[in-house]
Amino acid sequence: MSSGAPQARTQRLASFEIGDLRFGIAVEHLAEVCMVKEIMPMISPRPEIVGAIDLRGSLVPLLDPRQLCRLSPSTEPPRLAIVIENEERWMALGIDRTSAFLEVEQGEIQPFYGPDFHCDIPVRSGVLENSTAVNVLEPAMIFSQQGLPSSAASRIRIARDELDGTGVVYLCFSAGGAHMAIEAISVFATMPRQPIRETSVAYGDCMGEITYLQRRIPVVNAARVLGLGDALRETLPEIVVIRYPDDRLLGLAVDVIREIRLIGTSDQSALPELMERTGSPFDGVLHDADTDTQVFLLEKDAICGRGDLVQIASLSDQSAETVQHEDEAVEASGDGTVLRARKRCLLFRAGTLLASEITQVASIIEPPEVITPVSEGSGAVLGFFSHTGRSIALVSLHRLIGANTADGRSAARVLVVESEAGQVGLLVDEVSAIEVSDYLAPSDIETPFTDQVVSLKSGVVPYLDLKSIAGRAAIQPA
Repeated sequence: MSSGAPQARTQRLASFEIGDLRFGIAVEHLAEVCMVKEIMPMISPRPEIVGAIDLRGSLVPLLDPRQLCRLSPSTEPPRLAIVIENEERWMALGIDRTSAFLEVEQGEIQPFYGPDFHCDIPVRSGVLENSTAVNVLEPAMIFSQQGLPSSAASRIRIARDELDGTGVVYLCFSAGGAHMAIEAISVFATMPRQPIRETSVAYGDCMGEITYLQRRIPVVNAARVLGLGDALRETLPEIVVIRYPDDRLLGLAVDVIREIRLIGTSDQSALPELMERTGSPFDGVLHDADTDTQVFLLEKDAICGRGDLVQIASLSDQSAETVQHEDEAVEASGDGTVLRARKRCLLFRAGTLLASEITQVASIIEPPEVITPVSEGSGAVLGFFSHTGRSIALVSLHRLIGANTADGRSAARVLVVESEAGQVGLLVDEVSAIEVSDYLAPSDIETPFTDQVVSLKSGVVPYLDLKSIAGRAAIQPA
């Protein structure tokens, strides 16, 4: 059945970054992504030629995309390369990092015009992705330039014709000694080695967060949450950012991002029976003859369907700067007594289960080993400790709310809260979870520091304003 309306054409682009520039290339021209271990000299009069790389025994010319676009050369040798192909010829482009795989409507790709546009610059269009310009490279223009060498694809290409159309592009990585892969279309970005900030989102399987394109991205240990591999080998991990169907993001901390490769269905074998019985998130395994390793293939739906990971990914809804404003939006019910409020709440114990808005907590740390004590009669203040170069009061939340004290439990944590009187560390029994609230309501039980309860998955829990409590604790007389 035909329709009078024209059908929208969708194009898939693989995007990558060089410095502060983002480029994209149609995925049908992307052969693979590889690590640049060594750059070999190559005689060429063209300044775009950085050298050549060894790709499984074949030399592939390596080009600098910045110089292809008549920009200043890259200041550092590339650590990654994307191998592009056009009409049975291959070249490699040196890049800093891979980014997202994009699916865009043909009409969203905007052509560039201008009398000063150099005729040999291989960028003729661009597309906006998260308010960032992606410059779309034209492979045919690169390969047609005189003096730019290329390699014969027949020597080194992946045998796509043998895949009978069943091949899938995977991003391969290693974590804790295990080799894994996920469909590349599920990957939002790959991030270079960097520290993970241990902010208030760090609890349970969540290691902390990073920021990318002004978005908070919670990060989990890939080996731990996927149940394959042991401890990460690298202190500073690389990060694979997974895109969820609702556009939420989750970062997987891994030891190294290895490559992007096309894997055919016929190349896969079944999982070991023991893995299948335990509800593994993997749906197949590739036995890589070149490296004599096993690559376990992740099932995207298994990751996106896991409630614990969905909950952690929900923390990426907004940027760290805008989350608080969204959370504060509430709606009064008909009688004015119950407030519908979608707040991300931190659950913790201080004699009893309590909740507070997560944006009120600057960080969660272990109890300090060294404390400068205070004299008797100092109320809830236990002493002072050093944190991030500052002296901070350590306050017992138990004493503040009149709960039974349980200081000294092995799971005890300190909630660092920024109050009007400066930072205060609130000692609690443990940090339990992060949950999204349904509503706030007046409490039937009178307590010194709260008159509200919040409805969560864990039940109806007393809701505390930690900033207010921390401020009161700081000005209590000795």
